[in-house]
Amino acid sequence: MRLILLALSGLFSFIVSATDLPFLQTLHLVNGCQLFSITGQVVARFPGVICVFFEDGSFVSASDTHIRYFSKDDAILWEHPGHFRLQVNLTPDRKRLLALSSSFEGTTRQDKFLVLDLNGRVLHSQTSLPLLRQAGVSPLRYNIRVPIGKVDLEVSHFNSFYEIPKLSGAGHPEYLREGNLILNSLELGVFILTPDLQKVLFHTKFPNSQLHRVHDVQVTSAGNFLYFNNLVFTGQASYVPIAGSLFSNNFSAVHEVRPRTYQIVRNFQAEPKETFYSWVSANVQQLTDDLWLFTHHLNGTYIYSHSQKKLILFVPGTHFQETGFGPSQQVRAENLSGFMRARKM
Repeated sequence: MRLILLALSGLFSFIVSATDLPFLQTLHLVNGCQLFSITGQVVARFPGVICVFFEDGSFVSASDTHIRYFSKDDAILWEHPGHFRLQVNLTPDRKRLLALSSSFEGTTRQDKFLVLDLNGRVLHSQTSLPLLRQAGVSPLRYNIRVPIGKVDLEVSHFNSFYEIPKLSGAGHPEYLREGNLILNSLELGVFILTPDLQKVLFHTKFPNSQLHRVHDVQVTSAGNFLYFNNLVFTGQASYVPIAGSLFSNNFSAVHEVRPRTYQIVRNFQAEPKETFYSWVSANVQQLTDDLWLFTHHLNGTYIYSHSQKKLILFVPGTHFQETGFGPSQQVRAENLSGFMRARKM
């Protein structure tokens, strides 16, 4: 197979197969509110911390103070105050927004979940404590590293929020239905909810992750769980997030597992495995039946081919800011040609 060399932001280069190149060249990489070329060059920056872009040139921007919808001319069409964090995702039909937010009481934070339409109407909302009670799960007591005003404790730490897509095949568990919502929290596990966020249909923790140190849990069209496993369970009893010499076997992986048995269908881990360890953050995105995009919280963005059993692209530029390399929660690959045309970029 003919190979083509791509230059990456003047920092690195990598080999991409001719088969994958046409598809990859249609994509941009989105890290928060920054757009990059597929090879990591900065294309544009927009206001906010988390952005979602649309074909007509409009975009949604969320931060720790507001979520706002901007027209293609940058007029604010609507806004809601709030403490938004980590993810705002579109439903598969691109008609609703799924936003992770916060609710505060005294010095304590709990997660708040919002489903909004594109006109800014809040369709459904819920907080984490009622869901934990339904599932019989005790709240966390996490000290917030950087207090939010006087708030220095959180009782949940949800990090992903998706809608289950249309599933192929048959025989899926009852809770895996198109339109149900899937949420994930560090240590507390995965929660599958009714579309109105009111009822917990299913709760689990992944046994192949120590203390359920997991990010970005999704359901694939095949009906499997796909997630970034920050700390793969090895039988080691102790947990130290930043590994020292006594805990040198800490490592991360990406897993796709069957929901009933937790059998691993596909995975990625480095060789040697300890060389890839993202102890916080990180995400995964299924680009095609063959390609996964995933990130390391500091190193950059990777694209892995299952058929070739190798990384075909490494993009450190998505994590490079003006002051140096910075941590990232989520990088998405998207075809933004319509958005770019509408804005004459």
